[in-house]
Amino acid sequence: MTVSTKTARAPAHAAHRTGTLSPVERDVLWDIEEHFWTSDADNARATTATNAVMIFPYPPGILQGDQIWTHLRQRTGWRSVVMAERRVTRSGDLAILTYRVSAALVRGIRALGFLQSGSSAELRDDGDFLILQFRSGIGSVVGARHIDEGTVVLLIDLVRHYAGPDWLPKCIELPGTARSDATLDASLGAAIRWGASLPGIAIRGDVLRALNPSPRDARTAPVYRDLRAMVRSRPPSSLAEFVRDTLSILAPTGDVSEEAVAKWLGLGRRTLQRHLASEGCRFRDILVAFQMERAATLLEETDHSVEEIAAALGYSEVNSLRRAFRKWTGVTPTEYCARHAAIRSA
Repeated sequence: MTVSTKTARAPAHAAHRTGTLSPVERDVLWDIEEHFWTSDADNARATTATNAVMIFPYPPGILQGDQIWTHLRQRTGWRSVVMAERRVTRSGDLAILTYRVSAALVRGIRALGFLQSGSSAELRDDGDFLILQFRSGIGSVVGARHIDEGTVVLLIDLVRHYAGPDWLPKCIELPGTARSDATLDASLGAAIRWGASLPGIAIRGDVLRALNPSPRDARTAPVYRDLRAMVRSRPPSSLAEFVRDTLSILAPTGDVSEEAVAKWLGLGRRTLQRHLASEGCRFRDILVAFQMERAATLLEETDHSVEEIAAALGYSEVNSLRRAFRKWTGVTPTEYCARHAAIRSA
């Protein structure tokens, strides 16, 4: 984002006169920028210069002034964000802020929806806290009360991965009427509010700033495409689909060769080729489609570099991936990543 420094108080010190920004000025600008993402459009507009410029990778490109607010009619939905790779460049009365917006825990929360068909997770604003809720979709099943109680333990464990092993929620919400259960109170470690519509836990907004303490490399990184496939209700309908699923399984091992896939399926290489040919397919075509889809997904969902993704997909030269990706999508990996950065930030 590019903002006018005229909107902030400009102390007459040497750093200011030489075209750089003092630490205090930098902090002010980053506070304003964070407020932009975590407040609604009206509040963000009140603290943004009238001649501000924002560059959205895709769509819609470079926006200035009223164009920004026409585009951002709805709030981002984030209570807090992590702005990584921060850079500030000043030119006269303009300060150019560049960064990558991310929220690791938010990705973890989104993944909860793939635990089973019909389930979902959401954050509810409760004033000073956010309530992380989980809808299992099986409320009418006998024993659902115990499932709700177990769900709370799952939610706590998820947040602890980011906030530390000793983290506890401010309070816990459970459906049903209040009852005295010392064992339940002791095991959950927080006060229980009964009568909620869904099981949930209260967390502070700043917990969402936490980075993943043990991020996966590009080869083993879990992506939403894989999670969706795991909860698919139908089995593969062709050998080509079996091969595609096998490639997903073998990808973390680094060996997605035709020989490895054939061995996994209990077939000889020639037999695999013959059966695929009867379906009008070739292993090479399935592999390339898998690699390109995987590369696109990693570019959309993770912060891994093109070099890391190329190595994870078995390319010895990163330029080989760039050429194959451009042939497949019509754009380079860098261009593709830029086009989807705005979607990841929203």
